[in-house]
Amino acid sequence: MAVVNDSIYATAEFVGLSLWLVPDNDAAIKFSNVINEYAEKLNTPSFLPHMTLLGGIVV
Repeated sequence: MAVVNDSIYATAEFVGLSLWLVPDNDAAIKFSNVINEYAEKLNTPSFLPHMTLLGGIVV
């Protein structure tokens, strides 16, 4: 199994692409409400609802 160094993806220098699926407007509102509720409770950042299909695609 190959060892991957993911630390480059957490830097400001990384430039790349991701492929996301996003819900339709009605579902996005529902998901956003849940995400925002837990982000506030857990003191974490909120984010737009999505599912990452591919991430860290180097360009």
